[in-house]
Amino acid sequence: MKIETTLDEWMRMQDALVEAKVENALLRKELVQAAAERDTFRARLIAAHLEEVMQQRDLGKVVPILLSKMPVVLSELENMDQVRLVLCVILKMLPDNVPAELVKMVTDAAPGKVQADPLVQIEMERGGDIIGQGGTKNINHYGQEPEKGEKAV
Repeated sequence: MKIETTLDEWMRMQDALVEAKVENALLRKELVQAAAERDTFRARLIAAHLEEVMQQRDLGKVVPILLSKMPVVLSELENMDQVRLVLCVILKMLPDNVPAELVKMVTDAAPGKVQADPLVQIEMERGGDIIGQGGTKNINHYGQEPEKGEKAV
């Protein structure tokens, strides 16, 4: 099957295709903005609900925590045990009748893993010397027996 089109028809189809792609990109951008606004309003609603619950029971002051900042802050901790401890403390501070959606939002904000700095920085120098923590002490004994009072490495 052979379809013949004129140059004008082909240009109109190209223009229509480009317009559709531009409109699609603009709609995607609007969708992202609408989702961000929805999340902001949802967070404000939950914070207002929590503040109302706290005032009814006279339990204290509500301090909002930005869930978007939690993964950044928690990923700076040294290990996952510390992350779990912080999350446990945050969850224990929530009131008893907190919506399940809020608990899920807090637990979902936890990072999957942390990028901790190494506890000890070890460098290997020429001749097999091992330098730890930027120092200059040679901790290799090159097969020699340790002197009295020293421990073998």
